Formats: sequence, C-alpha cells, structure tokens
Amino acid sequence: ELKTKLFDAYTGMDYRYYIRQNAGHFINVINQQVNRFFQSFKNFIGFTSQAVNTASYFAGAFFIAWRFALMAVAVGAVLLFLFKYLNQYVRRLSRKRSAEMSTLNKLLVQSLQSLKYVVSTAQTRHLREGVVDSVNRLTGYIFRQRAAGAFTSALKEPVSVLLIVSLIAVQVAVFNDPIAPIFVALLLFHRGMQAVIALQRGWQGTMDRIGSVEMVDDEIEAVLNNQEQSGSKEVGPLREGIGLRNVHFAYNEDDGDVLRDINIDVPANTTVALVGESGAGKSTLVDLLTLMLKPRTGTVRIDGVPHDDVNLASWREQIGYVSQETVVFDDTVANNLHLWQGDIE
Repeated sequence: ELKTKLFDAYTGMDYRYYIRQNAGHFINVINQQVNRFFQSFKNFIGFTSQAVNTASYFAGAFFIAWRFALMAVAVGAVLLFLFKYLNQYVRRLSRKRSAEMSTLNKLLVQSLQSLKYVVSTAQTRHLREGVVDSVNRLTGYIFRQRAAGAFTSALKEPVSVLLIVSLIAVQVAVFNDPIAPIFVALLLFHRGMQAVIALQRGWQGTMDRIGSVEMVDDEIEAVLNNQEQSGSKEVGPLREGIGLRNVHFAYNEDDGDVLRDINIDVPANTTVALVGESGAGKSTLVDLLTLMLKPRTGTVRIDGVPHDDVNLASWREQIGYVSQETVVFDDTVANNLHLWQGDIE
C-alpha cells in the first residue's frame, strides 16, 4: 500500500520537482527504503514486546526482594542510558546509509541507461570509480552497523552475570542479608537483564533502519507538497489553437529566464516548426505547450482557456508526442505503440 501510494504520488508530482531529483533516488525510496521502513516497524514491535517482558520480570523480583529489585532496576536504567550513545551512532549511520543508497542507485541507473555511449567511448573506467567509491562507503556504513549489533549481543551474558555477582555482594556485604531468600529474585533478575539487553537490541534495530523511516516520511511529505495542480475546465478537441502571451520561464530564477517574452500563436490544424540552435529553449517551449511546465509570468491558452484553468488530463489525452529522449518500454511492440490500452481503433 505504501509503495502504491508513493507511485501514485510520483506520477502526479510537479515536473520541476522531478527534474531536481534523479531516477536513482526515486527507485531507492520506493523499492529499498520502503522495505527497510517495514523492517524498522517489525523491530519496533519486538522492542515493545520486550519492554512488557522486562517490566514483568522486574515486577516479580520486586515482590520477592524489593531492595534487590530496586537496585536491579537502577542498574538496568543506567545501562540503557549508556546505550543511548550507541543508539545515536547507529542512527547517524542509518541516515548515511539511506542517502548513500540513493547515490549508488543514481550511478547504476545512469550507467546502464547510457551503456551504449559509455562503452563506445571507453568511459567505463571513470564511471566505475564513482560506483566503487559509493559501494565502499555503503559497505563501511553496513559494517559499522553490524559491528554495533554484534557488540550489543556480545554483552548479553557477561553484563547479566557481572551485575548479578555485584548485587549479591551488595546484598551480603552492605545489607547483611542472607542469600537464600533472593535466589528466586536472582533468577528473575537474570531473565530481566537479558530482557533489558534484548530491549536495547530491539531499539537498536529500529535505529538501524530509522534513516529509511525518515527518508520515506520526508519523501512522501515533499512529493505531496509538490503535486501538479490541475484546473477544473476540460478542453475538447482543439478548435481555435494554442496561444502564448508574454511568457517568461526560468528553471531557477537566480539563473535568469530561459525563455523571455514569448508570444506565439499555433492555430488548430496547422503545422508549426520550432527551429533554433541547441539550448535555445525548443524543448522547454514544448514542455510549456504540454503544460508539464508552467510560465513564471504570462499565459498559455488552450482554445482561449488559461493554463491554470485547464484540466490537464483532458488536454494531454489529445497529445501525440515524439520526445527528444528515446522512450521504449521493456515490453511488446504492441504495448509500446498503444501503451497497454488493449485493442484501440
């Protein structure tokens, strides 16, 4: 459901938001980070169940030997407090890992999409260096995460035994109490300390994937805040034509306008050619005609309807478009022609 929600949000996002990102980022979020998001939820559920177990063990020990149990609870609290620094470290690693996975996906997608050109011009070595560097960074983050997890698991028995011995010494040397009455409490305390370590391990597992949770949450918020705005007025088959009036457009206003004061009329049922040198803005102008991009100032009118009022789907369903980029889907020729619409006339 979450992947479907993201896919629907991506297909409705504003084109300017899309071009500020890269395909590797989107693939990383919807494919890998969502999976880790649910793994984090699973770890959190385990953490919650261990919290109940821990409370049960210490509650039983409290009824048998309350002073002993209070000391055990205090030790457990101190132990969890000290683990806070390890959890913060794991959380930072998780964020770096999620970000690096986007970088690696970007490099892989771009390398494979441009494989013909890259191999033909013998540029593979340069791209490989970037991929290997990213893989090495990612491996380093994963190794440190696993080392932190192994450290926590290794502490389970030694910490429990050491603290039991220490509490027995306090019980005998400080309070001058016999050992026999606290044997049952010792068993509960041992189980309780193991539950404390398991509690830490569950929380650490959650922090191990918290970068994915944050990335998915931030991505959903960002995409939903950058959805394409469609008007309510549907347009039928073109009758009058398309008109651009005093159109200015900039991808980044700090860099200045790409198109300045454009005034063009494209009458219906006519052929119009856009001619210009590379970088003159021909593709940008076509993106304005399809309303993928909106003018910074000025108006694009479809049969007299301003672009802000046009129902985008009703307009785009009429467009046949051979884009500058090659668009070929890994499917049958028939599906590439009619785009999975079945038999059409």
